[in-house]
Amino acid sequence: MKYRHFSIVAKHNRCWSEFVPSNYIDTLINLEYSGFDIIKATRVGLIKGNKDDLESQLKLALKKDRSILDFEISSLFNRGKYYFYLISMLQEANETIISKFKSKQSIVINANIINGKEVYDIITNNTIADPLKNDMRVNIISLSQDYVSEKNLFKVLSRNTLNILLTGKEQLIMKKAKELGYFDIPRKITSDELAKELNTTKANVSMTLRNIFKKVSTLIAL
Repeated sequence: MKYRHFSIVAKHNRCWSEFVPSNYIDTLINLEYSGFDIIKATRVGLIKGNKDDLESQLKLALKKDRSILDFEISSLFNRGKYYFYLISMLQEANETIISKFKSKQSIVINANIINGKEVYDIITNNTIADPLKNDMRVNIISLSQDYVSEKNLFKVLSRNTLNILLTGKEQLIMKKAKELGYFDIPRKITSDELAKELNTTKANVSMTLRNIFKKVSTLIAL
């Protein structure tokens, strides 16, 4: 029996994910099912801005979702203007997208909220689109699938880490550099040419790439 990997991006109307600030990113790190169809979800979130404003915005987003019964937000640490939070919540299971995947006996390997959209990577031997299409609150933005392989599984797991580790600007420069062959041997594009493509300076590109390599090397050295 061959398993398939589904990558899904969806807009979940009237869910707290719809109301988070536009630069909010998080990943689900734990999910527990209790009695009475209640789930306890724990997430690590990253957001840029003023600390007090950020916490107020997160609380407001969570309060707008009537399926959330209780929640707690804890500040973990910050790097400059980037703040990391631990968010725990109790939520009605039947109001969540992730519970629909469980009903299809699927394995959720990534569950993220990125800029107001819910992003999932699922491994299953079933089809998973039908339950979502029947939910009027869920708007599927993109859905792709392929058979599970070592290459695409590693790519999925790495992407989840980089979404949290790298800022939006860093991800953009990294993606563009890869697309244009900056990391190829020999290089297909110089740092000057890459800077022109990105409409920025060579110094800015070099500094951003150094920050990326520093973050990745720190992660590897853990």
